[in-house]
Amino acid sequence: MDSSAPGKAVSPLLSGEDLVGAVPGLAGIVNLQLENRHPIPSGHLQWNDLLTLSQRISDICRGDPDGGVVVTTGTDTLEEAAYFVDLTLELENCVVFTGALRDPTQIGPDGPRNLKDAVTVAASTVCRRLGVLTCLNAEIHAARDVTKMNTTDVSSFTSPKLGLLGVVHGEKVVMRRKPWTHEYIKTDRVAERIELIKCVVGDEGRMMRAMTELGVEGFVIEGFGGGQVPPGLRDAIAEAMERDIPVIMTSRCLWGELLVDTYDYLGSEIDLRELGVLFIGCMSGPKARIKLALALASDSQGAPLATYFPD
Repeated sequence: MDSSAPGKAVSPLLSGEDLVGAVPGLAGIVNLQLENRHPIPSGHLQWNDLLTLSQRISDICRGDPDGGVVVTTGTDTLEEAAYFVDLTLELENCVVFTGALRDPTQIGPDGPRNLKDAVTVAASTVCRRLGVLTCLNAEIHAARDVTKMNTTDVSSFTSPKLGLLGVVHGEKVVMRRKPWTHEYIKTDRVAERIELIKCVVGDEGRMMRAMTELGVEGFVIEGFGGGQVPPGLRDAIAEAMERDIPVIMTSRCLWGELLVDTYDYLGSEIDLRELGVLFIGCMSGPKARIKLALALASDSQGAPLATYFPD
């Protein structure tokens, strides 16, 4: 993003060449090859854009097994784009997503430093075989875990449930832990009609029923606490499942796991599990939605959906 004239708001104007040019000496650190793709706000990205991006990264890495890849993107959907690519890549190369919270018209833009740090991470041998990473504010996070927690602060990206993987200290990458898992879903398409519903007081299930009638392919529910919903929404869930529409349960809470055999009432986790709802702990609703969209389109059609969503 940049401004077309002094005093005007910012829009997508900068190329990869512009970004590299803003970091003195960056081209001398490693052998850089630039590609400009999808010059749009990250909130405009569609499923096919992400699938095309993942396929292109795969092609690049297979052609250069020792190389790394840095993807610059807007921060609105950075965590979703990074996780989509993470699920659809099976490579040893280091792939790093980065962006900026302050554009070049503001005092102290963070884009140049984030880009330099991301290139440092992508070129580091200690970051190979870790899946897709993000690097902003000198912090390295796993794509599966990272979340944007603040609208504009440079320290917006964090992993609230598991913590960061490491940091960039000057020219050095310092790793503190490794991701506890990396999953790969083989597919060349996406189940596009996956809907996310956030559980709220008094939800009678009207929205879910309307989406069911429109031909949705699956639902992700951000439930109360450890995985509970109001009675009206519970009935809408049961109706969707009677039509063989899968329902995935996560929590609207940032911390904690989903419950098992704790509450026993209409809409409780015991009740929902008995209906066949799949519970997935330690994952945000938007990322669970991405995983369901890919799992339903997977080449492994014979695998039970539950194998993708271990509780």
